[in-house]
Amino acid sequence: MRKILFCCQVLDTTDPAMSFFHEWIKYFHPLFDKITVIALKVGVVQLPANVQYFSLGKENHYGSPFRRFFYIFKLIKYIWKTRDDYDDVFVHMNQEYILISGIIWKLTGKKVYLWYNHYSGNFLTNISALFCNKIFFTSKSAYTSRFSQSVQMPVGVNTDIFKTSTRDTDRKLIKILFLARIAKSKRLEDLIRALSLQPLVDMKWHIRVTGPTISLDDKLYLLKCKKEIEDLNLTSRFTFTDGVSFSETPSLYSTHDIFINCSKSGMYDKTIFEAAASGCIVISSSSDYKSEAGSDFFFNFGHHSELSDRLVYMINQPNENWDTYKRHMIKIANNHSLKNLSKKIISEIYG
Repeated sequence: MRKILFCCQVLDTTDPAMSFFHEWIKYFHPLFDKITVIALKVGVVQLPANVQYFSLGKENHYGSPFRRFFYIFKLIKYIWKTRDDYDDVFVHMNQEYILISGIIWKLTGKKVYLWYNHYSGNFLTNISALFCNKIFFTSKSAYTSRFSQSVQMPVGVNTDIFKTSTRDTDRKLIKILFLARIAKSKRLEDLIRALSLQPLVDMKWHIRVTGPTISLDDKLYLLKCKKEIEDLNLTSRFTFTDGVSFSETPSLYSTHDIFINCSKSGMYDKTIFEAAASGCIVISSSSDYKSEAGSDFFFNFGHHSELSDRLVYMINQPNENWDTYKRHMIKIANNHSLKNLSKKIISEIYG
């Protein structure tokens, strides 16, 4: 029997940042006889019968000075209570699960697999790696790519959901999308400055910025970005909306022409491939993306003038080139499909 425990941050179909993980569990469920999920926070859930889930209670203890104690107590309680329900453990991004539970899992003979894809890491990441049979990453610039047991994986996008729009691009008004958490690490200011440069500022475009602000720093960063837009006299060309749930993103991508990702290499955001699967022309500062898509779709991280040049180049392309680019985007997205990811996960765990 294949029995696995997934540990994640959020299990919620409505969460604007993490709802994709719920989709992962739904997609993976036929591959396992039993799935157990432990999440820091659980919201709206619609999962098959062979999936059981537990919350560490962030939805109830948020803001409590004792919340970390509650989380640790519940985590140890659940991993011990369900110890006969799983043989393998898959931890998504949160190394804290391993730092707290790694010894218990080792003593009980569980194999531990960590998914960690981010350019940053520290000595705690190194300690958690000692308990891992394998570590999964998607970007060659990820911190965890350095470990001997690390394995590069597809990003994991459900290409059955993200379909290419059949609408014709209205070349009279190019619709640009920026979809991400509104945070300093996402570098929205680079896009704002790129759009303010000539000759791009004289072209016909409108941009939608969609994403949640989770922390106080995020909210202050958003205010700073809006002030810069106002100072550049671009307010009428920007639309800001809060984060959307996973179920809303396909229609969002399909109504836009160009998708921009300004994140530093090492993150390899899944939104890149969701947008690509939807037929958007994706322009990104990820070096991993450059190696797959080519330099025409890449700008160096933090260089807003390069991004501006790249946008001007794309907007000036004839329709037949756009059709070719869209097919190129879809091919790249298919390489990172959930189907390919699930096959590789099964192969790496069960050989």
